[in-house]
Amino acid sequence: MFSSFYLSAQKSQIKQTTYNDENYWKYESVDSLNNTPFKFPTDLLSRDGKFAKDGKWISFFEEDSSKVASIFEVKNGKLNGKSTQFYFNGGKQSEYEFLDGEQNGYERYWNKKGILVLEYQHKYKDYLNFQSSVRNGEWKDWNDNGTLIRIRNFQDDELHGRQLKFLENGQLEKEEFYIKGVKTNN
Repeated sequence: MFSSFYLSAQKSQIKQTTYNDENYWKYESVDSLNNTPFKFPTDLLSRDGKFAKDGKWISFFEEDSSKVASIFEVKNGKLNGKSTQFYFNGGKQSEYEFLDGEQNGYERYWNKKGILVLEYQHKYKDYLNFQSSVRNGEWKDWNDNGTLIRIRNFQDDELHGRQLKFLENGQLEKEEFYIKGVKTNN
């Protein structure tokens, strides 16, 4: 169930729409091959790269405007909270967590069969002059059948702790240990 009304923005009119009884700012529809949480039409952004409106945003697929392609949240002009992208069939494709425009928390990908194939963690860092996201925590990869194939651990963007690689049958193939990016004999 959709309803729409328009509000003026800097460069163009931004449409607000209701989807599943929630209000969203609507942005340009995307095709099923170009569904990403990092590519936005320039008319949604101000000169300093911030979004024109805070709140929840939604886009639909060009191929079928009743199917949701992406949902994300904006606060203070930047991505904040969860950003979710969907396959054309409605299944989750990816999910990211953001803080002030940088990844902070989990990043996950699912294959078209709905199997989780990647789960990474990021940590927001404020370096005073700029903000960035670094690899942090446990990073896991699975094959398309859902078998765990690799676990990497990071601390502040460096390999840290136990690193594991598995064979396609799930058996442990390799185990290594790192301390702040340096391989150890543990």
